[in-house]
Amino acid sequence: MLPLSIGDNELAETATCIVPLPEIFAYYLQRGRIDVGFLGAAQIDRFGNLNSTVIGNYTHPKVRLPGAGGAPEIASYAHEVLIVMKQSTRSFVAQLDFRTSCGYLGGGRTRAGSRSPGAGPKAVITDFGVLRPNPRTLELELAALYPSVSVESARAATGWPLEVAQTLEVVPAPEARELEVLRDLHARTEAAHAASVRIKLPS
Repeated sequence: MLPLSIGDNELAETATCIVPLPEIFAYYLQRGRIDVGFLGAAQIDRFGNLNSTVIGNYTHPKVRLPGAGGAPEIASYAHEVLIVMKQSTRSFVAQLDFRTSCGYLGGGRTRAGSRSPGAGPKAVITDFGVLRPNPRTLELELAALYPSVSVESARAATGWPLEVAQTLEVVPAPEARELEVLRDLHARTEAAHAASVRIKLPS
């Protein structure tokens, strides 16, 4: 079943080892040993910069978000980053309210100039399709669509003028077996999380 959070014990059931969080950052991430990082956020801009700190003015925000956590380090040090977000004009914005984690900063060579060792976001996976950085400008552009999704609808859900890659791919629809596995996982997760939690304390 799916975990409730990144701290859920279910994530450790089949792990070879469990590494304390400070060691993840000091000995793995910052030493360049993490190949792929996965991130999400409340806002993303055209260069893959992320906001998970505040909506509105920092000192008087409309919404105070969970904060950075380890996202800035993942964005900076992971060899590459995959971002997973729902696409809408509220989340795909022309201007971040606050930059928590760097993508390609201002585009072009600005990330390289910052000396961030990681390569930056390689793809943004949304409920419309997949955005990837343009090889020259590093601005996110629409690279792939799901079946029955149009370019116009993806553009309408984006807060900047969304460019389209020269070759626009179509993501294959899920096969029947894949849908069966996902639906079964969803049902088992709902059932497990609906059950009462019993903690037995030592007498």
